[in-house]
Amino acid sequence: MKEKMVIRDNMLFLGAYILYLTAATIQHTQLSYMMPASSMLEMLKIGAALIVCLKIILNREYTSNQIVIFWFFAVIVVISCMCSGKLDLFCFFCFVFGIKDIPYIKVLQIAFFVNMFVIIIIIIGVCTGMIPNEMIGTIVWSNTMISDKFVGRYNLGFAHPNTASAIVFFVTILYICNRNKCSFLELIVGFGINFMVYQNTGSRTCFLIMIVFLPLMYWFVNKKTFQKYWQIFFIVASISIILVSVFLQISYNENNEFMVELNTMLSNRLWLGHQGLLDYGITLFGQKILWISDFNNEYGLPYNIVDCAYMKILLENGIVVFIFLCIVIVMTMYYLVKMKNGKLCVAFLSLLVHSMVETSICDISWTPFCLLMGQMAVLDNNKEQKDAK
Repeated sequence: MKEKMVIRDNMLFLGAYILYLTAATIQHTQLSYMMPASSMLEMLKIGAALIVCLKIILNREYTSNQIVIFWFFAVIVVISCMCSGKLDLFCFFCFVFGIKDIPYIKVLQIAFFVNMFVIIIIIIGVCTGMIPNEMIGTIVWSNTMISDKFVGRYNLGFAHPNTASAIVFFVTILYICNRNKCSFLELIVGFGINFMVYQNTGSRTCFLIMIVFLPLMYWFVNKKTFQKYWQIFFIVASISIILVSVFLQISYNENNEFMVELNTMLSNRLWLGHQGLLDYGITLFGQKILWISDFNNEYGLPYNIVDCAYMKILLENGIVVFIFLCIVIVMTMYYLVKMKNGKLCVAFLSLLVHSMVETSICDISWTPFCLLMGQMAVLDNNKEQKDAK
């Protein structure tokens, strides 16, 4: 009987995850603009989250601590979603709790194959001309360490050049995590693919992340050493990333040359985050914000997108959600360090760094590494920790 329940729970969660990830990944591509009913993708995501809710309800093996934590977070999430008028946090909450008793390796495998399937479709579509490969602005390569020529930024069939670069990077990390090893040739090939994407997208952040994190991933999956200084580094880094990211936007000053230069390197992200704070302020449980990304000025309002995940959560979901998210992030890294799982420490840290410039920390469509928060910090039992190894 128990075995049947395990099979049922696995089918419900993994099936819902495939459905959600496929719909959400397509939303990151030009395919979503070509579909006759693109709004159906959002409905599929909500439907997948409800399936996971069913799995949570049917699973009766919860400890008293897990039940208390579940209802505590559920109340906060529901209030925040009502205040913000969006269900993204609800979907994230469902999958974070729904991952209970699910082998994390299965999640990694599904994420890799779904992303590869979509990437192959995009490559075929772009090569045949069925999917547009549009140029979005230009950059000066001297700012990206190559040359001083102006070149076009191409989206490579995705919604945005930064999206294309990020997805290819995270798929590379997923590939290494699934294999649990990496040869020097695979490292070079990974660098080559990501560099070619960078040349066409001009996405500086992912290029810099790639330079740092691919060698780190190569080190930990091959050397398998985890000295104490690495343990300290990962915990301190996870705290510093969030605090520094939010502090720079809150304290941004146009009269400070260093901040102005940093803001330019980050494509005006510091100013946008600071302006968002001035325009909307910080609330307890969040607020409704109309994010304008339309350069054609369809709404008659200026561009106001806050790309930093931490600042966007602070503005849109409120300080209560932000504080508890920070606590869960640090706890997740603490447990990963405690397990001495350097591979997943690097993967999770790469997500935290990426979230400084994109809204990826609570969006499982970017990468499954944010679901580590469920297995490590929120659920926190022996089985989840063993499955994540």
